[in-house]
Amino acid sequence: MSQIRNSMDIDRSRWMEQIWNKIKDKTMFDIVIPGTHDSGSYSCSFQNGVAPFSPNIIKKKILRPCIKKEALKWTKTQKNNLFVQLQYGARYLDLRVCVSVIDDEIRTVHSIYGSKYDTLLKLISTFIKYNTKEFLILDFRHFSKETYYGMTKTEHIRFVTMLNNILGSYFVHKDEVSLSLKQLAKKNHRIFGIYHCNTISKLYNWLLPNEQIWDKWANTQTPDELTKKLKEYIVEFESLKKTTPTFFCLQSCITPNNQMIEAFIEKKCCIACCPKKFIHTPSNLIEVAIEANNKIMPFLDDQRKLNIVSFDWLYLYEDFVLMLVNKNII
Repeated sequence: MSQIRNSMDIDRSRWMEQIWNKIKDKTMFDIVIPGTHDSGSYSCSFQNGVAPFSPNIIKKKILRPCIKKEALKWTKTQKNNLFVQLQYGARYLDLRVCVSVIDDEIRTVHSIYGSKYDTLLKLISTFIKYNTKEFLILDFRHFSKETYYGMTKTEHIRFVTMLNNILGSYFVHKDEVSLSLKQLAKKNHRIFGIYHCNTISKLYNWLLPNEQIWDKWANTQTPDELTKKLKEYIVEFESLKKTTPTFFCLQSCITPNNQMIEAFIEKKCCIACCPKKFIHTPSNLIEVAIEANNKIMPFLDDQRKLNIVSFDWLYLYEDFVLMLVNKNII
């Protein structure tokens, strides 16, 4: 891919600053942005507990330590913390929010609870403070407790207050979303905060409603199926008659289903006696992501109308990030 080779001198930690003259007069809706899927999952740990809405196999209290270790491999979609993800070039973060039924802390979650949100938000704050021409999209979603979207209004207000205390001065206001990056930089408003609960987002001029982003989940199990879906989504988004600026996020991820997990369990139990049977059976989300990303990269390299591309295991794919960044300068 010649485009990737031509952009190898770009520093991913400050790529927006480095190509500032190319993007400063554009809006955030008009540039190509690398992102991470389920960005906080790197911190998930059985020490924090298991969410009540997690799959039954994970909720079993009698899981042996070796099985718990294997389960984590199907929970984590990123290796590094949020600061490092931003250093590696991500400018979109997919942030799952929940209130733990174990300790009442607001945490990230992917079936298994992860870090507290004050810790996560401080990592973001450190990055945005010292990188004054970098812009972020923070996509807050799920808001779970006993169930998805089960947080109460009081718990939402508690989380939004935390957001405001740590990052409040950086958020782009609703009436500013169409401003150019240069105009937003003058205000030091450099974080687009999308909040997937409109009863809450409407209360604050700095929380954007869920309609601000179009991000269908493909729910596919093979790279070919995923590519086909993403191609359809590109065409579908272009055909929409949008009355307001809307982020377009392609979630370039395969979804493990029960069949995939069951095949992995069978592999763990039987690989010693028939190894050839399991050559193509993935053992974790890293193997699933590698298969997906290797297929998706050439497809996306040929696309000209992209905005956000979110994918798993960012740290393995410097070329993927550089390819997307380079689309802003060719």
